[in-house]
Amino acid sequence: ARSLVRAGEGTEGRALLRRIAVMRGATTEVAANARFLLADLASDDGQDRRARDAYRALAKAYPRSRVANESRFRAAIIAFADGAHATAARELDSLAARDPRGEEALAAIYWSGRAWAAAGQTSRARERWREVMRRNVASYYALTSARRLGERPWMPPPAADTVDTSSDELLATAIRRLDVLSSLG
Repeated sequence: ARSLVRAGEGTEGRALLRRIAVMRGATTEVAANARFLLADLASDDGQDRRARDAYRALAKAYPRSRVANESRFRAAIIAFADGAHATAARELDSLAARDPRGEEALAAIYWSGRAWAAAGQTSRARERWREVMRRNVASYYALTSARRLGERPWMPPPAADTVDTSSDELLATAIRRLDVLSSLG
């Protein structure tokens, strides 16, 4: 089905994906992946409402699937883009609470802050961004959260820019390695 879609046979590929999604005996992951690709294709076609409904249905039908949390995240982001900011914020908060250590957790908390801010809930937004910074100070989302809060992002302490040459043996070893590398071009 994926190959058909990539080869430009979208109608056939989508039809096959729909059959796979409801196929008797299909494993959870196979059916969930087929539904995920259908939702993604709907989004690519500009049918965001249909894509959102499909992502939400996938997450409900296959809550423990490998793609369930990403589906929840994408559904909430579509709601955000559609202007349903409070809905998006609640869905993103729910995702982060459901799987606080999951791959989408930091992104969900950050985007929840964006959604709460857009909904006029500035204090909630700031709470979410501070939570991102507490969870992983060195992440991309912590950097963007700090900027939204008007704070300086975390930076690692400066490293020494000198090399310890106190050991003659260490220096001799380094020179031999340099000679070998130089001879190898």
